[in-house]
Amino acid sequence: MIQETLKKRDWLTASISQHIVSFKNLKEKNKKRAFYTKITIALFSLIITLLLCLSLIFTNPYLKTISIVLAASVTIVSTINAFFDFESLWVKYNEALNKLYGIRDDLNYYLEGKPDYEVDVKIMDEYKERLNLILDETNKSWRELKKNNL
Repeated sequence: MIQETLKKRDWLTASISQHIVSFKNLKEKNKKRAFYTKITIALFSLIITLLLCLSLIFTNPYLKTISIVLAASVTIVSTINAFFDFESLWVKYNEALNKLYGIRDDLNYYLEGKPDYEVDVKIMDEYKERLNLILDETNKSWRELKKNNL
């Protein structure tokens, strides 16, 4: 019985750590994508405005052509941003990550100073259920987000 409990403890701590690393990477990736798409849209819009103002002063046809190309680029980047919704994904992954930190801390608190023979297999199963719930909630949120973006 002790061996089963210890194996579950080891598996659970490794799994939580693995999910923390995974969600941390996903959170950071989507945070960067959200930032870069918004900055790109703002920067291109600024450049378009400046080029159009300059085209009123100078009669260079390239200014309007570059403005049109940048305007098309803004449309493409905006569409990508709306479709993938990087900001919402960033928030969802951050929520999941915070919950994983919570379960990790609770598990570590439970295990702290406890001899191996006092670790309860039922409590390990409860922590596993909490982990499954976090993963299921995150997957459900992701599916709903993608469903709403299609």
